[in-house]
Amino acid sequence: MGRIAITAALMTALTISAFAVETKVWQQRTYADFTAGELEGVSVSSKGEVRLSFKLERIGDLNENFVWCIAQDKEGNLYLGTGNEGRVYKVTPEGKAELFFDSPEVGILSLEVGPDGSVYAGTSPDGIIFKISPDGTPTTLFSSGEKYVWDIEIDGEGNVYAATGTNGKIFKVGPDGKGEVLFDSEETNIMCLLLKGDTLYAGGEGNGIIYAISLKDGKVSVVYDASEREIHCIAVDGEGNIYAAATTGAPPQPGGPPERGEERRSALYMISPSGAVRKIWDSPEPLILSLAIDLEGRVVVGTGDSGKLFRVSPDGEYEMIAKCEEAQVLSILPSINALYLATGNPGALYRMAYERVEKGTITSKVFDAKIASRWGKLVWLADLPQGTSVRIEARSGNTSKPDKTWSDWVEGSPPPSRFVQWRAVLETTDPKLTPVLKNVWVTYLQENMPPEIRKISIDGDDSQAGQRKGGPQLGREGPGGKGPGEGKKSVRTIKWQAKDPNGDKLIFSVWIKGVNEKNWRLLKEKLEESSYKLDSTALPDGWYHVKVVATDERSNPEGMAKAVEKISDPFLVDNSQPRISELKVEPLPQGDGVRITFKASDPTSILKSASYSLDNKEWQVMFPDDQLFDSKEESFTITLKGLSPGEHTISVKVVDIAGNISSVRRAFSR
Repeated sequence: MGRIAITAALMTALTISAFAVETKVWQQRTYADFTAGELEGVSVSSKGEVRLSFKLERIGDLNENFVWCIAQDKEGNLYLGTGNEGRVYKVTPEGKAELFFDSPEVGILSLEVGPDGSVYAGTSPDGIIFKISPDGTPTTLFSSGEKYVWDIEIDGEGNVYAATGTNGKIFKVGPDGKGEVLFDSEETNIMCLLLKGDTLYAGGEGNGIIYAISLKDGKVSVVYDASEREIHCIAVDGEGNIYAAATTGAPPQPGGPPERGEERRSALYMISPSGAVRKIWDSPEPLILSLAIDLEGRVVVGTGDSGKLFRVSPDGEYEMIAKCEEAQVLSILPSINALYLATGNPGALYRMAYERVEKGTITSKVFDAKIASRWGKLVWLADLPQGTSVRIEARSGNTSKPDKTWSDWVEGSPPPSRFVQWRAVLETTDPKLTPVLKNVWVTYLQENMPPEIRKISIDGDDSQAGQRKGGPQLGREGPGGKGPGEGKKSVRTIKWQAKDPNGDKLIFSVWIKGVNEKNWRLLKEKLEESSYKLDSTALPDGWYHVKVVATDERSNPEGMAKAVEKISDPFLVDNSQPRISELKVEPLPQGDGVRITFKASDPTSILKSASYSLDNKEWQVMFPDDQLFDSKEESFTITLKGLSPGEHTISVKVVDIAGNISSVRRAFSR
């Protein structure tokens, strides 16, 4: 009877995580989590379950780039079609490989054993079908005139059906070698065939269509038009369900053009006996290259570009059950108690038995805690049938890639560091049973780092104050006159940028003092926002500093909290308006105009701008007599010519750098 194993530290770890916000957990529990690491002798399911993989044995020593296809005769001999030398190898049940047929072609793309024991081979680049007798004597059965013979099916009467490209034709070839076009499709290639009773199913490349051809009357119907560009392979289970692998993006080609630049993706469709079609699986690998139904009725899928073999259920659940050293699993042949796998890049043959390996290891990706951290004990959850076990170890270091400076693997807590990695060792004494690892938790406590305050800014609407369009806003004549609606906003917004390296919640306090003062005065404490509005009318005119203090005390126990402070650049508080004085209007000697003079001063800051308006018209910019606004006191002169006789008004306005405004108005006659 099996048992569920969970480490004793689990409840403690979860309690800490719930109530002590400074403790963090790195959890691994999904397919993506586990496959991001290194797998040796283990498989991973879509549910995130890690099991011991099936035994995978490499057979023979082939010096080939590709093993495109596999066939088996009644005696259990295997036949392998290879490239890029266009050879057929025979592998005996004992695993001895020998050359069976050396063709003049580049690739043997398809193989089938006929009722008489002869081996039929479809080739590239001349699209020939060879018939090789059991004693190894070859004859040319049929020359298609096409470039590829991608697949072959043979019926009970010895008729050969050939899927070809690049004109998308299906040929029917009799035992006597006479052939005819059974179906001329609109596809570029017919990639795969499936003979089921009196119906021949075909998958096309170009439009991604699955066809059904009646061998009784030759009628052709479309079973499904996939969104993918190519139907690469087809299989049927014992209940009559048809499975079709659809791809977008170029699979490996026998001496053909390079892969297209389009996105590569693959999906698996299931077609029920009633004709209903549904997608059951989106492959996590870019290409589905082979498809078969094992002797237990399970769907097995070979992929590229990582040489992975998957088992997929009709509800879309899947498990990666094996991984070859080579890049592509090009062909799958179910046999008694085993699956045979043919690979490409380079070419090889594997036998996968339905027995689990005795031992396997999964090594996680390296986890970066960002900050030096104290690691807790590893927490893991697994199903452990009798005779199986799981052992978890961890190591740590301060480099992103493990090197000699890292610690040794330990079953307890590794030394404090920034990076950590774990590995699980799965074992069984019964090849029919496997442990199932489901979850791994790594708890850690980061070294508490002080918060960071990057910038403090003090702004307001001062720069815009008083810059109104239109006629003058008139004030009282005389010093310090202020018209209705004039003046600046007195609320200053203090903003800062702050963060905590640990991600802790921060609270702030804001302080202020004059540049020549010694003591800070508290403006506001326990702020959660990164800004504060200051009413500057409560402050005397002058230059000030603001200090912001940030603390992480809400996220850390007493005595472990950290705080940091930052002082702003000096900023000006100026709520006093400029003073306009000695406004005089004098006639010009020529008698057709006037000269207007006045002085302006400010008790705190330099003057920034000045303007005048004649007879309530648009404001006109003016400069001091020395042409520079560089002082708290300035003198101004305005010369107006061509005035009409009668009464006129002149308005003048000055603004200091704090945005305070003063204006006066004077009536005069010419």
